[in-house]
Amino acid sequence: MATQNAITLFSSESTTKYIKDIFSVLALPRDAEYQFRYETKYVESSVRSCVFSSGNCSGTMALVAFRSTNTESLDKRFIIPIRWVEIIDVIYVADFYTIKFRVKCYPSFSNDFKEKCHAFNDINTITKNILIDGTTNDLAVLNSVLPIVGDHKDDINRDNEYWRNIVDLFSILPMYESHYFLRCSPFVFANNKPCYFENNFTTLEEEKCVYLKIDYFQRKYDPIHDSKIDVILDNNIISHSSGLRTKMETRYDSIKLGFQPKNTMHGTQSEIIICTSNSTNKKQTEISLPIKIVKRNSLRIVKAIVMSIGACLVGLPALLPDTFEITWKILIAVFGAGVMGLNNFFDSTEK
Repeated sequence: MATQNAITLFSSESTTKYIKDIFSVLALPRDAEYQFRYETKYVESSVRSCVFSSGNCSGTMALVAFRSTNTESLDKRFIIPIRWVEIIDVIYVADFYTIKFRVKCYPSFSNDFKEKCHAFNDINTITKNILIDGTTNDLAVLNSVLPIVGDHKDDINRDNEYWRNIVDLFSILPMYESHYFLRCSPFVFANNKPCYFENNFTTLEEEKCVYLKIDYFQRKYDPIHDSKIDVILDNNIISHSSGLRTKMETRYDSIKLGFQPKNTMHGTQSEIIICTSNSTNKKQTEISLPIKIVKRNSLRIVKAIVMSIGACLVGLPALLPDTFEITWKILIAVFGAGVMGLNNFFDSTEK
C-alpha cells in the first residue's frame, strides 16, 4: 500500500503519558488497540476537514512517530518512525480529538534515511528539513507521511528486523541508551497456532495453556539498575507458570511466558499487564493485554472417548480366541489405529 493517503500521528517525551504512549505502541502485539488524544489546534486543518470530518475515516492508515521536544532548539530535535496503525474511529469532544487505532507492522526506513540514520547529527539534519516550517513544527497530526519511511508493506517476516532498526535508532538518544525496549508477539497455543483475537480481546479456554513471546533490546547494557519484566494479573482467574518477574540479564534476548486460565472462569474478562521495571522502581514500559475466558472445548471430551475406543480396537485382537479369523483381527486393529491417527491429526490442527 502506498503512503500518499496516510497521515502522521506524533507523540513526544514532553509528558510521562506521551512517552508511555510511544513505548506501548512500540511493544504491543499486532492488531492490539490503542488511542491518542490531541487538542484541535495541533491537528492540521486539512486532516480535520478532509479526513476526520468525513465520518468514514475507519481504515485510514497512519504512521505513529516520536518527536523530541525537550528543547526549543532545532539543533537538538529528533524524529523516529515507530509503527503503522489503522484508524478505527475518531471521536471529537470539547475541542479534543480521540483517535482510536489498531497497531500493525513496523515501518521500513526510506533508502535516504537508512543511509544517514547512524549518527545524531545526520538525523537532526533530516529532522530540521521536515520541521523547518514553524507551523509544521507545532502540529502533532499531519496530513502526510514523513519522507523517512518506505511504503507501507505488511511483511510479518521482517517485523523483528524493522523493530530492531527502530529501537537501535531510539537508543542513539543518550537518555534511552540504557532503556529496555519490548516487543510482544500475539498469544499462541503449544503448537504455535495463534489464539482467537477479536475486538481487542484474546480468547482463552479454561485450563488450556497459552504462551506469550517477548523480545527485549538494550543498546548499552546497564547491570546496575537490575531491570526486570514484570507480569501483573488476577491470580484468581489465570495462573502464570513462568513466575511473575523475569530478570533481563543480557542486552538482547527473548522470553516465553506461559499462562493457564483456571477452571470455571468462563465468561470472565480480565487483562494481563506486562511492564519493565528496575531498581529505581520506575516503570519504563507498560502494556495491557485484554483477555476473555471461554468454556473448555467440549470436543476434547469427545476426542478423548474416540482415542479410547481406537486404543481398545487396537488391543482387542489379542483378546479374541485363536479360532477367530486372522483377517478380521487385522482389520479391527488397522481400523483402531486409523481412528487414533485421525484423532491425533485433528488434535494437532486444533487452535
